[in-house]
Amino acid sequence: MMKIKILLSGLLLMFSLHLFAQHDKWQAGARSAAMGNASIANQDVWAGFNNPAALTGLDAISTGVFYENRFLVSEMSSAALAIAIPVGQGAIGINYSRFGYSLYNENRVGIAYAMPLADWLSMGVQFDYLGSVQPQAYGNSHILSFDIGIFAEPAENFFFGAHIFNPANIGLNGDVDRNIPTAMRVGIAYWFSKKTLASVEAETDMNTYTTFKAGVEYKMLEQFSLMAGVNVKPVRASFGAAYEWNSLRLDLAYSYHQQLGNSPHIGISYAF
Repeated sequence: MMKIKILLSGLLLMFSLHLFAQHDKWQAGARSAAMGNASIANQDVWAGFNNPAALTGLDAISTGVFYENRFLVSEMSSAALAIAIPVGQGAIGINYSRFGYSLYNENRVGIAYAMPLADWLSMGVQFDYLGSVQPQAYGNSHILSFDIGIFAEPAENFFFGAHIFNPANIGLNGDVDRNIPTAMRVGIAYWFSKKTLASVEAETDMNTYTTFKAGVEYKMLEQFSLMAGVNVKPVRASFGAAYEWNSLRLDLAYSYHQQLGNSPHIGISYAF
């Protein structure tokens, strides 16, 4: 049994190296997942994972928890916690996420600060600790890095966002060094009405992959919304629903990968 677990850990390690090249490994929030992770302009508690500059859109202390069972494999599940605290005109974000299981897991701790540069423009910086726990044969690794984001509303209801993850291209250090590519995302979002939000974005590591994402959110009722999204490389479709009651929001999402299958997501957030 132990040999099987170590073999599984090795497979997870190889799979995670592929995921490290895609920034959505570190994105969180069921709302984001339902919209195909086209979430660079979402002003919610999960902005610390998706674009720290968007934290300036929050006007109350908020917290959220998130869980994802990736491809229905418990050893590949992810969990995350986010806290956002408005401070003056800016905001502080604190977040934590964990991927994997006891023998192999990857952890991220982030502390972000966002502030307005103008009435229509904000900037956010986040400092990150990334660490991985692996079987003795592979050794543990860790990294201190950062990411930068901007968020703009150049016209009413039209938003632009850009986010660079690990811009210094710092790699994981440990018994086995691992490269973490720089990832860049650029996107736009538009509220067509008070009920309908559409987002489109592109993501690349400027080396091995480029993908495009699109998502939409439609508020059917005052307390109930539907979301849907798609990724083009690899092809992945997603959808979800949200229910809001006073300051509490529940998001449920489901995504389907053309080769690897299904992933359910759940998120709960609360604004004090």
